[in-house]
Amino acid sequence: MDKRFDEIQEFLIQLASGNFDYNVSPSGSQDELDAVILGINMLGEELKSSQEKYTALFEHAGDAILIFSATSNKFVDSNKAATELLGFSAEDIRLLTIVDLFPKEEKASMESEITDLKSIGQTHFDTKIETKDGKLTDVSFLAKLLPYGDDEFFQVSLRDITESKKVSTRLIQKNAELNAAQKKISELSKFPSENPNPILRFNEKFELVYKNAASIINFLSDFKIKENKLNDRVLLGYFKKIQENRNSERIIQTRNKRHYSLTLVYVEEFNYINIYASDITNFINQVKENEKSLIGLKDEIQSQKDFYERILNSIPSDVAVFDKKQRYLFVNPNGIQDPVTRNFLIGKDDFDYVNFKGISDEKAVERRKLFNRIMRTKTPETWLDEFTLKNGRRKVVLRSFNPILDEKGKFRFVIGYGTDITKRVIAEEENTKLSFVAKNTNNGILMLDKNREITWANDAFLERSGYSLAKIIGQSST
Repeated sequence: MDKRFDEIQEFLIQLASGNFDYNVSPSGSQDELDAVILGINMLGEELKSSQEKYTALFEHAGDAILIFSATSNKFVDSNKAATELLGFSAEDIRLLTIVDLFPKEEKASMESEITDLKSIGQTHFDTKIETKDGKLTDVSFLAKLLPYGDDEFFQVSLRDITESKKVSTRLIQKNAELNAAQKKISELSKFPSENPNPILRFNEKFELVYKNAASIINFLSDFKIKENKLNDRVLLGYFKKIQENRNSERIIQTRNKRHYSLTLVYVEEFNYINIYASDITNFINQVKENEKSLIGLKDEIQSQKDFYERILNSIPSDVAVFDKKQRYLFVNPNGIQDPVTRNFLIGKDDFDYVNFKGISDEKAVERRKLFNRIMRTKTPETWLDEFTLKNGRRKVVLRSFNPILDEKGKFRFVIGYGTDITKRVIAEEENTKLSFVAKNTNNGILMLDKNREITWANDAFLERSGYSLAKIIGQSST
């Protein structure tokens, strides 16, 4: 018997600690203790069901929910949504008061409101709260007294209304825009007779049944409307089309050097066709003037372009212009004689060129390194490019890349120059060879100008003659 009392006591302890899955099996004797055990088991099931409902309503609620104790002035519980919204862990939340949720500048005003919460029982307002990382978030704040704990516990619900507030702000803004538009429309929506633009109405036989004062000035005569009859063939064609299709048309027509924007509206209830016209002559003329200016500017730019291209094409050197990705913008015929290859290169780079020619990309790689260095340093680069032509002859080109910057120092493009210095290099190499021979021969050698005056003597001559080079330079050889 004592054992069964112990089991019942343990059972109650487990239930009190929240272990609702714990139960005790009856002995089978069906006595009063078994009835007690059965009743406690049923109580455990009820408590378990209540816990599951609590979890569903509390833990999985969409709103952030916190339980506040008025006695300790601290939160005692919070759901997952609360930790996600506030950025605090559940343990950290238990160290906070309600006032701690609000920004510093609002804490003082909130203290009095929270103090009155117990007597009020419920309060609801929109406000801003401050998260752990200092971010201010718009929320709907609802606090209400829970029906247990002797007026000690309050449920605080926080709903993030950031997006809804944005939508509300946008709606307010749109509403203001709509009111402004309606005001503007009301100012423009004059009675047809007051409208400064022509307004006309025609019946199913295309007879004029209404015209406002503005239409009498030019419109009636421009469109051959006499004795309420429309005689303009183009406009009659549009009328028939509109009457047949029962739709509206918007067209632009020119009569007597005046330009009109016409909106032709079919009124199905009465089989009428309304014309709403606007004289856009000034606008069209302005557009034409602008077009002339643009065409003139385009021609001037093209003329300048042709002028500079003629100059660049006449330079007896390789000239190429590159963008900041080393793509060719221009290359003159001296750089590439073949027009097909020259046209192909525009918008391409050196790697496209070597692929097009089916040659090694070794020089393209080196040129790209030089180009990238220019982009970094914004300073020119010069180098010798030596190669062998198809006929086996040697060619040496002095090349350079020069960055062109605008007035703000920003990169615009790079100009590349190439000058054929093959003859000069060969002559310098020959002179070097001859100089070496002349300096090192045992025979005395003099160099004379066209006046037979001495311009140079080798060491052998100076040693044998006893003269210094400074004394004989410029002297007659005789």
